[in-house]
This record gives sequence, structure tokens and C-alpha cells, in this order.
Amino acid sequence: MKLYFINVGYGDSILIEGGENQKHFCMLIDGGSGQHLAYAKPMRTRSADFLKEIGIKKIDILIITHLHEDHVGGLIDVIDRFPVGELWCNCLLPREVLEAAQDFPDAGSGQEEQLHALYGYLHICSALGATARLREITAMSAPLYEDNGFSISCIGPEKDILHTQKEQIRAFFEEPSPRKRTLLLRQLFTLTNRTSLVLKLICCGRTVLLGADTDAECWDRLLRQKVDLKADVLKLPHHGRSDGITTAAARVIAPDIVVVSAPNDQADGCLSPNALGCFDRFSTKFFVTDGADLPPFLHALPHRAIVLNLALGKLDITYV
Repeated sequence: MKLYFINVGYGDSILIEGGENQKHFCMLIDGGSGQHLAYAKPMRTRSADFLKEIGIKKIDILIITHLHEDHVGGLIDVIDRFPVGELWCNCLLPREVLEAAQDFPDAGSGQEEQLHALYGYLHICSALGATARLREITAMSAPLYEDNGFSISCIGPEKDILHTQKEQIRAFFEEPSPRKRTLLLRQLFTLTNRTSLVLKLICCGRTVLLGADTDAECWDRLLRQKVDLKADVLKLPHHGRSDGITTAAARVIAPDIVVVSAPNDQADGCLSPNALGCFDRFSTKFFVTDGADLPPFLHALPHRAIVLNLALGKLDITYV
């Protein structure tokens, strides 16, 4: 089993590939941004281009962790170029809401990115509705998928947060006032990171925790509920910002490897030394998709992806 943490600049895109020939399996978690400027720097790669270059023909399961542009935007190109078997997301909307969303309402200047994220997500749901199985995901104890020693589970967020998100989206499309729509959209995207699907992968006796853009509140809840968080590898939430992890959670997870999907210029608080400092730097290896010079934690040039190779008795990670 291989995990590719694709260098999409500011954003997330993780490809999981396993098996061979007729049993080949491919899962894509998020797709990075759809904006051209996101890929202006060397080595940054659009998800769809990367998948094509390594020979992917079909995506068995596509997962959207939450509705932010740097996770959703790049998937428009992906679904246009690759057949998809299943779509998993944290919010499936009723048909009447999808129909109401056919018109692109004004929500005020400065909110174009939020609108494109929301409409990109709705477009993906509509486009795949006739050809793929759509599945709304919530936290549960049982695995969502199991096959040949590989399993994936969802451990967050709580259902009430996802319910609030769905109601806010519905209210946005039902609201006739542009001014009120602006407020509703702002409220929705303030909440969105907290709706991130937190995924736990187990393969070949190793555990990988994928935190999307979740926050300290989610980690605190998981600790209170005594959820098993121990992992060999952690994808650090929210591009390494300080609000994506706590010292208490880091100590319980105790990963050997921390992967950060982040740009190397530390824009908008990414790659925060406070976040990286939550981990024992002597026993933890740090990898950043876009590379970074951040002593004492790491020094790496930009690469196209980080590849995690999981096999019985070994765990290898490298840049490509």
C-alpha cells in the first residue's frame, strides 16, 4: 500500500494506492485548489495531472473531507478526467437544495473563494450522482471500508456539527437577501474546518491518522472520549497551523512521522513552530509536501509528492 501526499501548494490531496492488476485499488482524499496561482511555484502539481502521470485509470473511492476551496477546487478537474466509483463526504444535500443551487447568488465581494468552494462541491455531487455511489460519512466505531488487511475509519467530527453545517447551507440558498447571504456564508465557512472528516487508516499493522483541517476542540473531545489515537504517521491538520494540534493530543498520538501539506513560505501561519514543537523533535521525523527550511525540525527542497510505503514489517517514506 502506498500513500502519496501530493504537493498542491496550499491545500491537501492524498492518494492511496494498493493491490495489482484486477485487484488494484485507488482512493483519493481531497484534491487541492482549483486556482492557477496555487501552482505557480516549482514542483507543485495538480492532483489530476499527478494521477495521470503515475498511471491511475479509475478512482474507486473519492473523499471530500470538508468544503474549503484548497481541498475541493482541484477535484473538478479530477472528476472530469477519471471515473469514480464512490464519493464520500460529510454532507449530502436534499435534491431540492441542489436544484435551488443552480443559480449562482451574489454573497458580497471578497467571498468568491467560499462561493467557488461551495459550488464546486455541489457540482461534484451533481456530476457524480448518476454514475457513482454517494455516501455521507459521520464518525463511527466500525470501519467504513475493509479489504485484505487495509481498513479506514472515521473518528470525527461529531454529528451535531455536521447537522449545523447542513442547515446553514440550506439557509444560504433559501435566503433572498444578498446582505444576509453574506453573513450566512461567513458563518458557514467559519465552521467548516470543524466539520473535517478525521480518518484513521490501518494497513500492515501500521496506523495513519489523517486530520484534514480539524482543530484543538476536536482533539480535546477525542481525548475525553478515550478514542485510540496512537498512530505511526500523522498528517498534521490545517497545514501545520497552531490551531490544528495540541500538546496533549500530540503526546497521545506519539507519531514516528509527521507529514504536513503546506506551502514552503509559511503563508497564513502554516508550518507554525508552535505546532511542530508539540512533538518530540528527537523521535519524530517531519516531512512537508512543498519542502521547507525550518530548523531544527527539517530542511527539504520542494518535491512533487511525499510517498509513504506500507508493507509487512516496514514503513518507508521519501520525497519524489
